Amino acid sequence: MKRARKFTYVFIVLTSFLLGLIPSYASTSRIVALLPSLAEMVTDLGSKAKLVGVPEYTSIGEPQQIVNLGPYPNVSIEKIVALRPDLVLISKEGAKRELVEALAKLNIKTDVLALSTLREVAATARHLAEILGASNLSKVLQLEQIVKKGSKSRCSKP
Repeated sequence: MKRARKFTYVFIVLTSFLLGLIPSYASTSRIVALLPSLAEMVTDLGSKAKLVGVPEYTSIGEPQQIVNLGPYPNVSIEKIVALRPDLVLISKEGAKRELVEALAKLNIKTDVLALSTLREVAATARHLAEILGASNLSKVLQLEQIVKKGSKSRCSKP
């Protein structure tokens, strides 16, 4: 009985993936990050070469062929579209609904990521590592350890 359920689950997931119902990130080679911290995460995970657009005030070293999109969240949709990105990384906290909807209408894959808490930052780092195929997960693991230690200890009120 369990084997049949497992087979059914695998069949549904594979079928959904093949039909395009589950997004594929395997061919992601052109990334636009709409928040400096997201651009820095992509860089830290070894995928700086995939970045084609970043917001103003992003410090990722010497940007080669990386377009400055202006201040976030007031970036130009036209600039984003002109870059022909495979993936646009957006912060959930600062995302303008109009921008997300416009990108969706243009069939530009977007990933809206939560960054409000340390736990969300760690989850976002793990997610980016998976979709970028990062081989060096040391920084992600360090961040996850910090989150674990923080959740075990309790802060006392002064």
